[in-house]
Amino acid sequence: MSEGAKPTFTFRPAIDLVVARYGECVRWIRKVPSGITVILANKGEELSGEELPSREGLIVQNLPNLGREAHTYLGHIIEWYDSLANITVFCQGHPFDHAPDFHGRLRTLSEGVETPRTFLWYGFLDDTDDPRGRRLFVPWSKNPERRELSTGDLYERLFGETSPTWFHFRGGAQFAVSREGILSRSSGFYRRALEEVLDDPLAAHAFERFWDRVFGPAAIDPASLGPDGVRYHKRIRRLEDRLRKRWRGGKRAFRFEFPPSGVDGFSMTRHKRSGLPPWALVLILLLVAGGGYVAVRQNAGDASLRTTEELDPALYYESANSLRGNTYRIDAEIDSSLGNSATKGRLFSVTLKKPAGANPPVILPVIVPPVLGNLTIQKGQHYLMKVKVVEGGLLEVQQAIKP
Repeated sequence: MSEGAKPTFTFRPAIDLVVARYGECVRWIRKVPSGITVILANKGEELSGEELPSREGLIVQNLPNLGREAHTYLGHIIEWYDSLANITVFCQGHPFDHAPDFHGRLRTLSEGVETPRTFLWYGFLDDTDDPRGRRLFVPWSKNPERRELSTGDLYERLFGETSPTWFHFRGGAQFAVSREGILSRSSGFYRRALEEVLDDPLAAHAFERFWDRVFGPAAIDPASLGPDGVRYHKRIRRLEDRLRKRWRGGKRAFRFEFPPSGVDGFSMTRHKRSGLPPWALVLILLLVAGGGYVAVRQNAGDASLRTTEELDPALYYESANSLRGNTYRIDAEIDSSLGNSATKGRLFSVTLKKPAGANPPVILPVIVPPVLGNLTIQKGQHYLMKVKVVEGGLLEVQQAIKP
């Protein structure tokens, strides 16, 4: 391990991992594959003792606390421009908040299973913002002053072209980029970008929205997003599994409220302020990722229901919005009662009966609206439901019968 100084290599390693750390615990670095050189850019208090991971191929740089992660990333590119690794991965001090599968993605890189042609986003949420940040940044709970971004203006100054109407990006500012992608821009370009970061304290948030365009064309196809400009990826199942364990661990004595805004009463962006406790934010994330809002209807004939195509949960979690208008059948058992709302109804979790023995079980949230207040639903009851994917990728049960 060395500190501060740039080492001299007779050849460059295949992969560098640049970690933008402030106050986070970085012991997770010990699990990074040994073939990856870790460059820990520390802007917080100096690390020592057990705080400092012990591994070969670790370089620690103590930097001034300026410009958030954008300053760290651009500074690395400028310093290493003439001796870049084949692939450079950039991440936050605790990357798992935005990319729960980060260790796994590093393994696939080190094993050569996954290689970015130019650029790869890391994270579980594709999102969309406008050139002033009014869609996501302005209402963000960590922006109480409701400041706007200058994303469009910054883009035009850097690239010399008209700003896009929308910026599609993966939240968290974490990605892998090839050496060729970095070298597609001159070192002077990155120096100008760094000056922008030092001049504008919000510039890092703007860069978060177009890092892919720094190294090449936009990496997210707008056609892959739902009508709300959002796409959740399969790794959201880790949150589902976490919530499932909470439900089955008996921690159910909590107050439930629906957020006051969004599509059909549910917040459609991760930045919406809802005033909910952490468990409820996770639940809402699941509702949006899985399609969420379900209404139950009794006394419908079962002939058409039984001949309806069965829902593919993997396809549904990945691209619910693209299935809009389609009708499917689910075979489910009532799992837990999660709460009540006078205006929205009763919220339940249901476990899909098929595929049988799935591990972890496939769980969906179900809402029984107030109009069906006389419908008795209890844990363990079995229902066949005909569901339709509606606006925003939400589910609406058209029929429900007991088999």
